[in-house]
Amino acid sequence: MPVLVASITVPEILMTSKSIIAVRFEPMLLYCEAALIYLIFSTMLTWLQGKLEKKLGRFFQGKTQTEVAKEIGISQAQISRLEKGAITKIREASKI
Repeated sequence: MPVLVASITVPEILMTSKSIIAVRFEPMLLYCEAALIYLIFSTMLTWLQGKLEKKLGRFFQGKTQTEVAKEIGISQAQISRLEKGAITKIREASKI
C-alpha cells in the first residue's frame, strides 16, 4: 500500500466523517463509507504505482527497452517511441 495514501487520505477522511457524524448521528454508516472510500483510493493508487514502476524500471533499474516491453506487453519499438515522445515533451517544457 502506498505510504502517501495512508498519510494523506486516512486523517482527512476521518475528520470529514467526524464532522458529518456531528450533524447526522449515524457513526457506523459513515465510518463504513470512509473505509470503503479509503479502500477504493488505496487500490487504485497501488495499481497505478505498479504500472509506473514497470514503465520507469528502465531508468531506475537499468532495464533495456526489450525487458520493459516484455513486462508491459508491447513491442520494443513502441517503448522507443514512448521514450522519444516523453523526452521531446520534457525538452519543450524546459524551454518555457
